[in-house]
Amino acid sequence: MILIGNWYEGQLMAAGLTVGKDVGAFILPAIDPKVGNVIIYEAAPMLLGKNAPSKDAALKIADWWMSPETQYNWCKLLGFVPSNKKTSTDFLSVPMQKIVKQIGEKKYRLINRFWEATPTDICEEAVDKFAEFILAPDKMDQVLADLQKIADIYWSSH
Repeated sequence: MILIGNWYEGQLMAAGLTVGKDVGAFILPAIDPKVGNVIIYEAAPMLLGKNAPSKDAALKIADWWMSPETQYNWCKLLGFVPSNKKTSTDFLSVPMQKIVKQIGEKKYRLINRFWEATPTDICEEAVDKFAEFILAPDKMDQVLADLQKIADIYWSSH
């Protein structure tokens, strides 16, 4: 087993494996079942400046970009799961189609992964602290205290 996203399917196929036959996929169960159906996902926002000179044109492009047709073509090209729920997923591998269906049917709560969900000022310093913990697990209490200090400093001014 490999803990990895569906973007790795291409490498597996290049190695001669058939996705859906030799390779499958599943959602990792929660460590604590009381949290319910939760899945962490990676997503990046689309941003538009409040005072952008071509704001109306940019909004039209954003609407086009998120349309089912455009999402279908873009995601099919790259093997991504579409952001627009109205977009067909018939191009995805069978294992990924099953996961998308499971997420919808079992009403999974989607949570942004650490990188997108954490303010950059906290994230960048925290990653260094996580590395410090990996290299010296016995320093856990100090790392936790440092992480709390990083968060306290950031949130005191935001």
